[in-house]
Amino acid sequence: ERAVVDIASRLPAFGFRTRVLTVCGGGGMKPLFESAGVEVVVCPRVSRMASIRFLREQIHRERPDVWHTHLGADLWGGWAGFREGIHPWVVTLHNEDRDLTLGYHLARRVVYQFADQIVCVSSTVKQFAQRRYHVQNDRLSVIPNGIDLSRATIRPSHSFHDIPRLVSVGRLTRQKDHAVLLKALSLVRRPWQLDILGDGPERFPLQELAASLGILPRVRFFGSVDDVSQRLSSADLLCFPSRWEGQGIALLEAASSCLPILASDLPAIREMFDDYALTFVAPGAVAAWAEKIEKILADPSTAMAKTVRAAAIVNERFTLDASVEKYARLYRRLLGRGGKI
Repeated sequence: ERAVVDIASRLPAFGFRTRVLTVCGGGGMKPLFESAGVEVVVCPRVSRMASIRFLREQIHRERPDVWHTHLGADLWGGWAGFREGIHPWVVTLHNEDRDLTLGYHLARRVVYQFADQIVCVSSTVKQFAQRRYHVQNDRLSVIPNGIDLSRATIRPSHSFHDIPRLVSVGRLTRQKDHAVLLKALSLVRRPWQLDILGDGPERFPLQELAASLGILPRVRFFGSVDDVSQRLSSADLLCFPSRWEGQGIALLEAASSCLPILASDLPAIREMFDDYALTFVAPGAVAAWAEKIEKILADPSTAMAKTVRAAAIVNERFTLDASVEKYARLYRRLLGRGGKI
């Protein structure tokens, strides 16, 4: 959702008028869209058929030049756009979505045949789309998400706090695998404190796990927060233990804040950073995570030195303006002109 806010708010500078439709109610981020000057039309949380009717009505009234869907709207939004004869239809795939049902994947394979362009946030996601959805290469492109560097709050260059402050940012789901981080931290002998930013269906199981491991007093669950950049700048180490990733915006935000990063060794993350920018550890390996955390806490200097390169990579390759400019070029190529989306 953060990526959609950023893209929609910056596109007017490239000659496009944007309007966002939601099909699952307004949600907590609706005020964020409005404060960014993005028009939002909300469909109540109703049935799928009602959502499709809502989208078709909006499309019929607006007749957009470009129909761009994200996240779960690719099925219902794509079908609504197809029924209304709207082209081009652009899809952005933000993740590998390994945890979706077989039925959902099969439905995507059918509906994606009508898409004019499927944008993947990484080459890893592109390979996933080719393999899982059988999308031809000429209808696939890669446009990484970018971040607004003006929102970054730079971490002071001091060493770690007396009780090191660890932070994890992400939805509390199986993919993000906070469980392996909690299990690893239960093995770490040095003092530490962990802040978990984000919410999701795994919150209560994770709290129960932390309690069973005897570390709950040192773990704080903050839920969804609006001040991520400030929290990153006051932390000492970002822990990013995902099982799989499409890209990982939290990594970009942490890198731009010059916060040391310990992350799962995943192809999508390797596309962005190397061993000179952050520290990698095998996903799901509890003992390895505990060992790397212990080593960083014992000698933070190596992890802190890597932040310079990590920040330089984000500044060079993953800015919001660069990402939005690529979308604008894609729209114009598909349209042959400017327009509204």
